Amino acid sequence: MMFTQYLNRNLFKAACVAGVTLCLASCKEFVTIDPPASAMVQETVFADARTAVAALQETYSRVNNIYTNGNIPGVPLLNALYPDEYRLTTTNNTLRLIYTLSPDSRDISFNGVWSSAYSAIFRANAVLEGVRKYGASIPATAGEQIMGEALFIRAYTYFLLINIYGDVPLLLTTDYERNRRAARTPQDQVYAQIVADLTDARELMQADYLDFLNVSSTMRLRANSGAADALLSRVYLYTGEWESAERHATTVISNTLTYNLEKIPANAFNIGSKETILAFENNLLNYPRIASSFILNSNPNNSTSSSAIGVLSDTLHNSFEPGDNRARDWVGVFTSGASSFHYASKFKVSTTLQQFFPAIRLAEIYLIRAEARMEQNKFELAIDDVNKIRDRARAEATVDVPDPLPELPYGLTKEEIRIAIEKERFTELFIEGHRWFDLKRWRGLNDAAISRAEEAMPAISTAKGATWQPHLIVLPLPQTEIELNTNLVQNLDY
Repeated sequence: MMFTQYLNRNLFKAACVAGVTLCLASCKEFVTIDPPASAMVQETVFADARTAVAALQETYSRVNNIYTNGNIPGVPLLNALYPDEYRLTTTNNTLRLIYTLSPDSRDISFNGVWSSAYSAIFRANAVLEGVRKYGASIPATAGEQIMGEALFIRAYTYFLLINIYGDVPLLLTTDYERNRRAARTPQDQVYAQIVADLTDARELMQADYLDFLNVSSTMRLRANSGAADALLSRVYLYTGEWESAERHATTVISNTLTYNLEKIPANAFNIGSKETILAFENNLLNYPRIASSFILNSNPNNSTSSSAIGVLSDTLHNSFEPGDNRARDWVGVFTSGASSFHYASKFKVSTTLQQFFPAIRLAEIYLIRAEARMEQNKFELAIDDVNKIRDRARAEATVDVPDPLPELPYGLTKEEIRIAIEKERFTELFIEGHRWFDLKRWRGLNDAAISRAEEAMPAISTAKGATWQPHLIVLPLPQTEIELNTNLVQNLDY
């Protein structure tokens, strides 16, 4: 698709456009964004590729906040604490609200995901409108890349929002008057927009990775066409479109010049890893916020950071099989007296920048393809994909463990393969922001008419000393948003 053709498509109305000046200002929730009169941007912002990329970079930073900002409980913490990945030990009130299934629509920190997400969406829309209106002088390749990334960010952010809140306002413009009165849009319509955005994005973006100076980079902090295919595979898995999920996953997996699994789990998150498809940068050296959220004691990873929230749940810890190097590389042990506790050590605290948080990585794509193939009754191919992950994680045989992490055999039933894939996602992707979303989309094992979350959460809740109620399947919208926008309706029973 040519850049000029895309600019001429009537996808977005050119209303008020927020640029670098607005992007660098204070973050406000979408319904309280300043009116157009104070948000107008000069034409020069999006007439030049460098300043347009600067606006795009600020858009990425808002998405980063949803994951790696320790000041709000982001997607990894929500997915770890709400179900059964982590056992809380901190007294932090906001985290305890999550852990005990007591979401508070008035808790400012609790609502941080919502505000950061809509801040990212507003900025993505601003970039799209700005380049469309003023970007004719930007070189075609650069303009296509910028537009594609803005579409990708918008799609990625909406994917997170609907999996947390259910129906959400679908904002495709920076028009203040329209946005401040926006009602909630059904999830299927939001998913349709996500697919449309990603389909356009994969055509607009190039295959190479760039830094924010538009130079080729190994850091993988900006989306490319491979990231669009990867996210499409995830989206289609969630919507149950198995053939499409498999097809887009295969596109990524087949690109072995760009993507490969690391030989040992310990290297999966290193800067420059070919397993990374898209990464988020930690905000601070020596205190990377995603790492600090998951360490247990004051010195688990040769650092001085101490911001522990808890320990691995017994359910997760017991899911690791003998001879699994993921337990060696990604799980730490802290001993206090006669007691030992296990904590997640995937992300290491360091005085130098060594790791990024994975928004999408290749191991997930193998498991997406395995699940999509299993659902299409391609059992042996599904088993091959799972074994690719298990082979990487397998330790050397020892006297104590003569058959470490054995391959799954052919001949398993569909339900046996399903359980194996689900277990593999648990041990491979823990604390990366998948568990709660998985439980919500998987059907029940005993009752296919309900989700796995509805089936499993009563027992999980009881173990925490909490009580499961059906409305807890989604989180409440921030109460301030409900009060400011009379067209917004709160989720049931909140």
